[in-house]
Amino acid sequence: MLVPMAAATAGCAHRAPPPNRLPEWVFVAGHSEHPRPRAGIRGRSESSDFVVAALQQAGLRFGTDGTVPSLWQYLKSAHPEIPATAARPGDVLIFRVAPVAGGEENPCDVPDDAAIVSEVDGSGRISFVEARHGRTVFNYLDPQHPRTRRDDEGQVRNSFLRVAHPGDPTAAPLLAGEMLCGVARPLG
Repeated sequence: MLVPMAAATAGCAHRAPPPNRLPEWVFVAGHSEHPRPRAGIRGRSESSDFVVAALQQAGLRFGTDGTVPSLWQYLKSAHPEIPATAARPGDVLIFRVAPVAGGEENPCDVPDDAAIVSEVDGSGRISFVEARHGRTVFNYLDPQHPRTRRDDEGQVRNSFLRVAHPGDPTAAPLLAGEMLCGVARPLG
């Protein structure tokens, strides 16, 4: 009996902590002195830096080149990718926010935004936190209704992740649900 217990204990020593072990600063909106949003590693991506800092402080040991595609590649290779409808707090969301260039086959081949799920309500609407312009902000995503801004009661189902600009393609996505590329469970 001691041998199996010792083997089981040794195996647990390297397991990642559960999702509720993410640092508290992840879920606080605004500015803070904690290792949160900054200009990005060499100015690359503050959203990637935010997610990487949270995951590393929670106990995961990995590195990226500071870009969202690098973070997404790490997550897909080392952790399970899950359907958005199965998301739970602590999961990582990956988006393509920039408008798709002409001729680009799959915009999710080059994602450019990352966030962390903070809550999922009874209707399946996901609240998430991300780094933008030097602060953390909370937004919403409804994977079952990706093109719905508000429901019949006026509740926001999907946040705007970008503003339409002159010259954007007519059908350019603006809502979080339209821009979601994938969900990974890094601490599960």
